[in-house]
Amino acid sequence: MLVRSIAAARLVFAAFAVFAFAAAAQAQLLTFVSNAGDDTRPCTVQAQPCKTLLRAAAVTLASGTVRILSDLAAQPATNIVRSVTVEGGGNSVIGAITISASAAVVTLRGLHLTGRDALANGIIINSAAAVHIEDCAVERYTNDGIKLGGATPTKLFISNTVSASNGSDGFYAENINAQAVIENSRFEGNAGSGLYLKVESANVSGSVASGNVSSGMVLRSTGAKITQTTADNNGGRGFLVYSGAARFSSAQATRNIAGLTISDSAFVYIANCMFLGNFNGDVNDQGFAYSYGGNAISWWIGNDPVAQTPF
Repeated sequence: MLVRSIAAARLVFAAFAVFAFAAAAQAQLLTFVSNAGDDTRPCTVQAQPCKTLLRAAAVTLASGTVRILSDLAAQPATNIVRSVTVEGGGNSVIGAITISASAAVVTLRGLHLTGRDALANGIIINSAAAVHIEDCAVERYTNDGIKLGGATPTKLFISNTVSASNGSDGFYAENINAQAVIENSRFEGNAGSGLYLKVESANVSGSVASGNVSSGMVLRSTGAKITQTTADNNGGRGFLVYSGAARFSSAQATRNIAGLTISDSAFVYIANCMFLGNFNGDVNDQGFAYSYGGNAISWWIGNDPVAQTPF
């Protein structure tokens, strides 16, 4: 009888241990960070958060979520190496985030990242399968607000995001294998360009690239589609198409040094656009331009556009 009781007790203990392990693993799918937290904690209890985003990202399991509960003072550099979601809740974070995991799908949502004019880059993507930047603000970095490099065929989605007042570009992408989709976002007041896109394909819609010291948007993509997007009051060009093919629909560039500049190795298709009031020409065409009608352009320099049937 005693043997049976001991065996039963062992089974109960084993079952409890398995349950506890499963609960701990489940808990690590959701971690918490607060400026009043402590990094000696496991980060898994909302009332007992850890202090740094670095610690929370390190202990969160793949496909888990890091939830920021308060503004965070100066943070150590955070390196994300697995698929996670970081929910900022609109809180301000002084720090930088690097993503380095070629198979990872990472979402950054509701973050207000600031470099306080002391940190180089805000969000750095070295490698990832996909990155979603949603409802974020990235500002006051000495170099780029958002930077996409490497050679991984990353799919990057930026929506409802602002990248402003950075020391170089609002968004700098130099990954010829990547695809970038940008919606309803603003790239303003940067000391370089609003957007610099050297990617396989770029799709920009409903966005603004204005008030930058250099150009509003620089395109070096194999293919780019720019829709309902504005590039006004930039110190250089509104839109500069260096190479590849770009299609502009319902786009606007006014009060720039030049509105739209097309290099001699680029192809541009224009419909229902307004390029007016630019100081050194509304369109400076050294490449190949095709007009599909509905455009308001008063000062065209260079090759005449080829008229096409409206699309």
